[in-house]
Amino acid sequence: MLTTRQQCPACAKIGKDNGHDNLAVYSDGSTYCFSCGYSSRRTHVSSSVNNTPQTRDNLVLPLDSDESLPDCAWEYLQSYGITTRDITLNNIMFSKYFDRIIFPYVHNGKLVGWQGRSLSAVKKPKWLNRGKFDTFIHKVGNIKSDTVVLTEDIISAIRVSRNTSVCASPLFNSHVALSRILDLNKHHDKIYIWLDKDKAVESMQFAKAARDIGVFCNSIITELDPKCYSDTLIKELTSNGQYATLT
Repeated sequence: MLTTRQQCPACAKIGKDNGHDNLAVYSDGSTYCFSCGYSSRRTHVSSSVNNTPQTRDNLVLPLDSDESLPDCAWEYLQSYGITTRDITLNNIMFSKYFDRIIFPYVHNGKLVGWQGRSLSAVKKPKWLNRGKFDTFIHKVGNIKSDTVVLTEDIISAIRVSRNTSVCASPLFNSHVALSRILDLNKHHDKIYIWLDKDKAVESMQFAKAARDIGVFCNSIITELDPKCYSDTLIKELTSNGQYATLT
């Protein structure tokens, strides 16, 4: 239960939250900043089994979400080229309760969703989603770029965003709705779709459907996910826009 609001220490470091009310403090001692996503773990354990409390108006991160990542999380992220800077910029955390890496999505100062990535080879599903992912578009990188690259997952989007000439946006799945394409086209002139190779045909179909309604949209087809490639190759592919058409 929310008990009070205080100044967020993370916001304060960069000269923000002068109103001293960004940080929500809950009855169990946990905190969450609805501006930057900063959080701290609870100071005492609730008897409730549910570790993801839902207030009437706000989605809340797992109460034990912690920015201190265990070695297993570091190893997983670094295996895909994710750096300390990436982790900080994207507020990546870890929940011991869920045994998952936590990726929060904050829009206009409000938490709109979060994902938990399992590190277990047997735990299903690999991705745990909380929030209405069809109601928002998350972007990383150069959001003012005329080019946006759509990827299946947030890790690939973060890697693609290293090319500072483009913006990247995770789909959270492998489906590209035309409504999303049209929303993105309001701010980006070029749209590239980069899915797993097993979704290559679908990717080209989505791109063709977009072109049929007048949107510049091409597919990038590679053997592996974007997150598996070097920054140099990612930049080359996303800058030039590998072109593919349906046969």
